[in-house]
Amino acid sequence: TFLFVVEKLTKAIESPDSDPGLYVGLFELWKMKGETEPAIAAGLMALHSNESDIAFRLGFALFLRECGRLAWAAKLFAEFVEEAPDNYRGWLGYGICHNQIGSYEIAREAYEKALELDPDNVSATKNLASAVGQTGNWKESLKYINRALELKPDDVSSVMQRNYLMRWESDWSGNRSSELEEMLWNYDGNDVSPFHSLCVADSPALQHKMAKQWRIDSESLPSHDVKHSENEKIRVGWFSNDFHDHATMHLLAGVFREYDRERFEFYIYSYARPHDDPYVDLCKEAATKYVDILGMDDRSVVNAARADELDIAIDLKGFTNSARIGLFAARVAPIQICYLGFPGTTGKAFYEYAIVDRDVVPAEFRDYFSEPLMFMPGCYQPNDALRPIADTSYQRCDFGLPEKAFVFACFNQTYKYDLEELKIWMKLLEEVGGSVLWLYVTSEDAKHRLRNQAQQMGIDPDRIVFAGNLPNKDHLARCQLADLFLDCFVINAHTTASDALLAGRPILTKTGKQFAARVATSILKAAGLEELVTSSASEYFSRAKEIATNEIFRSTIYAKVSNVRADSRLYDTAGYTRDLEEMLTIAVERSRSGDSPTDIEL
Repeated sequence: TFLFVVEKLTKAIESPDSDPGLYVGLFELWKMKGETEPAIAAGLMALHSNESDIAFRLGFALFLRECGRLAWAAKLFAEFVEEAPDNYRGWLGYGICHNQIGSYEIAREAYEKALELDPDNVSATKNLASAVGQTGNWKESLKYINRALELKPDDVSSVMQRNYLMRWESDWSGNRSSELEEMLWNYDGNDVSPFHSLCVADSPALQHKMAKQWRIDSESLPSHDVKHSENEKIRVGWFSNDFHDHATMHLLAGVFREYDRERFEFYIYSYARPHDDPYVDLCKEAATKYVDILGMDDRSVVNAARADELDIAIDLKGFTNSARIGLFAARVAPIQICYLGFPGTTGKAFYEYAIVDRDVVPAEFRDYFSEPLMFMPGCYQPNDALRPIADTSYQRCDFGLPEKAFVFACFNQTYKYDLEELKIWMKLLEEVGGSVLWLYVTSEDAKHRLRNQAQQMGIDPDRIVFAGNLPNKDHLARCQLADLFLDCFVINAHTTASDALLAGRPILTKTGKQFAARVATSILKAAGLEELVTSSASEYFSRAKEIATNEIFRSTIYAKVSNVRADSRLYDTAGYTRDLEEMLTIAVERSRSGDSPTDIEL
């Protein structure tokens, strides 16, 4: 019946006096059927036949955006707002396209224009909050998300985004984690970011639920089987916007340097803004092919990646900021793997594997991962044994630290901790005379709130010292001034934990349940430092106090930490790379043999 109707419409269109609206009908039919390419072809003919149909132009631009044709969609929206600058829908669509491409300033201007025309538009307000947040302006982003909640108080995604932003600002007023967790358990919508839900509760089951529910904008792109080509070497595509001086490359640089060129080819697809640093140079030197995909829409990237005949595509972003998970929904390679960026399951069937280890995903929580798992034999996290530390001889006075005091430190981002950790840290300051807490905080409002919290708990606010941004080499040198790094509970230190050990300083953690709450445990075990792993808040406090007050115990730990870089499995970069290559090889062999993906463990 469908094909009969299409045939009749097509014949009617061929008539010399046909109605241009028939193209619209043909577009709607193909769209309803889920046939993207014929729908686009019909839509383009409809545009050409009747350019004055404003409603259709907007609808078709929206369809193109949903299909990942962002360049086309942005062009249509741009033409539309030029001709109809008073139509807020055009500005909203234009902003969404540029937000997805990563042009956040253009997106912001478009959303602001939409709100000038329709001040109570919830979507434009939420999107503006997101675009501003992408630039790291948490305070302003929070202003817009609060406005969105004034307009729509029961919007769960806005509630969760507000919670995330408030944590960045160390604003725990009305802290109600249990209520937020219950809200997520009862929510069946598809618009709550799994990344925002990570900090709500330490629950692998809840994270699995939220990941499965999350909507992927580009899932309407055609996703058909992509077969292995007869490649002499295994072709691995790496996708991210972090191929520069960024935490991802601080970890992964050694793998890119050490991989076996006789067996593998690395294709790097970068959508980062232009950077000029040694990590960019390393990526370009290490890659068989380096492709700049910044500004390319999903369909164009998918076509380019398929043309490169990849065997494996690795998503280094997952659900983190600026992710392009839609590329993987459309399928860029026969084997697709989620790795490193997002500490949890994607909940999506289009990933053949996720790379983990037995510490971050123990057997009891295995079922909360949708993907088959590659269990690395040590820590899942790569580390670069050659990562440089500046030879600057920093003194504590350079950073406002007392020369003789015991320095507790936490250089995690502020969204990772709340009152639970702060209460323990303040109790440590109370019981370890003269000690100070050194925190990495850049927001002035967050600093003010943290100092106020300390004062309310009976601690002199001056015993909290704040650290700011430094180049990574200098940051590592600065880390050497701390005595003990303290981890966060629901979302652990990841690269920050490796930073501490690389600098020769211990980090104390508490093992949680979800992947994000077990990363430091995995790192410390791979480093042979199990005594820095605790299982409860009370044990965490007692161990921290013991390290601070028992000089013999502290000296023993320091001696072990000093050998981590030279002796531990954690910094065996070449060994890690060989293990990873073996995992990837097994996956390709299975796929080429027609076997379904299953868990892999060496």
